[in-house]
Amino acid sequence: MITDIATISKPGGREVNQDSVAFSSRGGRLCLVACDGLGAYDGSEDASRIGANRLAANFELCDDPLEAKSLGGLFKSAHDAIIASKRDGETDLSSCTTAACLFADEYNTVVGHIGDTRVYLIEKGAPVHRTIDHSVAQMAVERGEIDEDELRFHKDQNKLTRVLGGKYFVLPDFYETGKPLGKGDAVLICTDGWWEYVNVEEVCEDIATSKTASEALKKSEKRLMFRADEGHDNYSAVLAIIK
Repeated sequence: MITDIATISKPGGREVNQDSVAFSSRGGRLCLVACDGLGAYDGSEDASRIGANRLAANFELCDDPLEAKSLGGLFKSAHDAIIASKRDGETDLSSCTTAACLFADEYNTVVGHIGDTRVYLIEKGAPVHRTIDHSVAQMAVERGEIDEDELRFHKDQNKLTRVLGGKYFVLPDFYETGKPLGKGDAVLICTDGWWEYVNVEEVCEDIATSKTASEALKKSEKRLMFRADEGHDNYSAVLAIIK
C-alpha cells in the first residue's frame, strides 16, 4: 500500500496543545490516529499523547486478522497505559482523551473511535462515511431536537458521552468496510478544533487541487485560520491518500 500521509497538530489560540497524532505504516498495514485531550481536565495532553502513541505502536506489534473484534484490545491497552500513568503520578488523575483510528490492510479497512474526534472515508473525491460523535449534542441531533448543521457550535458539542482513560474502559464504536483502501481513496482524521471550521467537502476540494497530502492539509488549514475566533481550540488532522 503506497500512502501519502501528512499531519498537522497545533495549539490554535490556546497555550497548551492537548491534541496528539500518530501513524504507522508497515508491511502493507496502515494505522492512523488522532486524540484530543479534554480541555476541562488538567494533564489531558498526557492522556492524549499516551493514547495516540500506544495505539500506533501496538498496531505495529499486532499480527491478528484485521477485524473489529481483534482491535478492541488496542484501545484497552491504550486505556490501561493512561491509567498506569495516573497511578504512577505521572499524569493528573482527571485526565482523559478522545481517540479515533483508521486500520487498513490488503483485505479490510476498519474505523474505531471514542469521543468526538472524527474519521472520514473518502472515495472518488467524495466522503462516503464519517464516525458519529459521542457527545450530548449528537444525541440531540439523533432525537431531532437540532439539525446536523447546528452541531458544530452547539453549547453541548464538547460534552462527551465516551472517553478513553476515564474511570471505566468503554469499547469504541467500529465500522468495517470489508474491503481494502483503493488507489485514489483518502482518509481524514481530525479533532473538533478542525472540523468545526473546515468541512470534509472542502478538504476533498483541497485534495483534488493539490499534488500531495501535505499541500492539501495546508490549504485546509488556511480556511480554518481565516474562520477561527481568537482563542480557538487546538486543531489536528491526519490525512492519508492512497497512491
